[in-house]
Amino acid sequence: MSRISVPSCLLLLLGWLATAPLFLYGLGKPPVSIWDEGRVGVNAAWILRTTDWLVLRADPAYDNLGPHPLRVWQQPAGETVVSPWLVSRSTAPPDTWNTKPPLMPWLQALSMQWFGASAWAMRLPAALSGWLTVGVLLAFGAWGLGRPGVGLLAGFILATMPLFNSEHVTRTGDYDALLALCTTTCLLSAWIYLRNGRSGWLFLAALSLALALLCKSAAACLPLPPLAIYALADARRRAILRHWPTWVALGAAFLPLLAFYVLRERAAPGFVAASWYNDWAGRFGAHLTPGHRPWWLYVHYWFHPGLSLWSPVLLASVVAVARQRNLPEYLRFLTWQIAGTMVLLSLAQNRAHWYAAPLLPLLALLTAGLLTAWRDVWARRWPAFAGAWQVGVGLLVMVEAVVLVQTHERQAGTLLENSHLAYEAALPLIATSTLPRPELIVLRDEFNSALDFILLTLPASYRPLVLVMHPRHPAGLRSLRAGQQVLGTWPEDHAWLATRFRLVPLVKLAGPAWCVRLEPRRPAPDRPVIAENP
Repeated sequence: MSRISVPSCLLLLLGWLATAPLFLYGLGKPPVSIWDEGRVGVNAAWILRTTDWLVLRADPAYDNLGPHPLRVWQQPAGETVVSPWLVSRSTAPPDTWNTKPPLMPWLQALSMQWFGASAWAMRLPAALSGWLTVGVLLAFGAWGLGRPGVGLLAGFILATMPLFNSEHVTRTGDYDALLALCTTTCLLSAWIYLRNGRSGWLFLAALSLALALLCKSAAACLPLPPLAIYALADARRRAILRHWPTWVALGAAFLPLLAFYVLRERAAPGFVAASWYNDWAGRFGAHLTPGHRPWWLYVHYWFHPGLSLWSPVLLASVVAVARQRNLPEYLRFLTWQIAGTMVLLSLAQNRAHWYAAPLLPLLALLTAGLLTAWRDVWARRWPAFAGAWQVGVGLLVMVEAVVLVQTHERQAGTLLENSHLAYEAALPLIATSTLPRPELIVLRDEFNSALDFILLTLPASYRPLVLVMHPRHPAGLRSLRAGQQVLGTWPEDHAWLATRFRLVPLVKLAGPAWCVRLEPRRPAPDRPVIAENP
């Protein structure tokens, strides 16, 4: 391990702290809209409601909806409401669709337990995982390579990379930011261990792999085949592989996941079979997600628009140092690891751009290393190039940071029509208003994890409001009667109800949400009654 001066350590710490706002700013502003994020949030919400940390729960799809209210959202008969949640309902069954291990829902449940159930608290573990990954790159550059500048630049590149610091990764409550943190730590620690054979790095690599497996099971295994080939390609590295602690550590890394599978199967049989299909064999060999995504999906997203300005910088750096034969060994390792894992990702039948998120820290480190090599090579010919390089890279980092913040602001202001997104803003406003009656019918259609997360985390302080989930298809709308209070977000539903009832607005809401009382149609309608905020 290289020794770093105190001023260099302070500079690294300041640089790391400077990237924190890029991950945390406006984290809770965008509504919970992505289906995947909502599903993981629902799992975490049920942990809080049931204190069952082993079996993740969620409702199955609502099939064959009839005209009557959804039973799963009705309060069980005879049950006294004493919970800290507004909605009292029957417990959801074990989740057999999201069969990933529970590390991320555990962290989300702890975050919501400490900071309150909200979108911000649910997303905090993913955002902190992204920020900690930046810290891993800084530490690797300083103590793994002895080049603090490479680690600092890699951290800035990763923090300003739109594909990494965005939805499905660090800006939403998904798995891939935590997976990227664990796999990055594992791979970089393994590389150092293969060079010096010190057991401390082996322990860190094994611990990181164990956490990665508890995060996303099969996805954590994708970097292992390229790493194994890299280790076998050199005699010195093969000698280290023959040490028995290497294999003990590798086996021990899989024990927590295996223990979870055993306990989870005993608690609710059928989980292992569902996980084998959803996460392992089926995920790789069968189409489980709608739509067909071509094998070149990842390259496309990396260069348009996933890496933004870092894409041409990476290509220019490759061209600038292409003829150099004495490039550092870590650059060869990163290139091989990225290429090998990309091949496996492309061979799988299920593809999504965020599946490649664990490779982005390695790509940021590769870009920083190539940029630094470019500077070193050209500065030997033109001494003034080093100063110009520093100014140019500094300006590029600042431009990317500004663009990223503006992108976050734009996403935070997004409100889609004809969706459940409007409920997130409407329900708290209705709860702080005085309605003529406490019962409120919420129109909804199929299973929607984003709306379910909102409903499951509404606090008991919203009482005496009572929510009744009602299907919004024609039979359900025809079953509505005069005198009922209805909340909806679809303009076509509002227009259809207006042909059968006189709609009396109850609460002023931002479009597209509306909250009305159904009254019989009269020749001379009364004036609307708007609820007053207390």
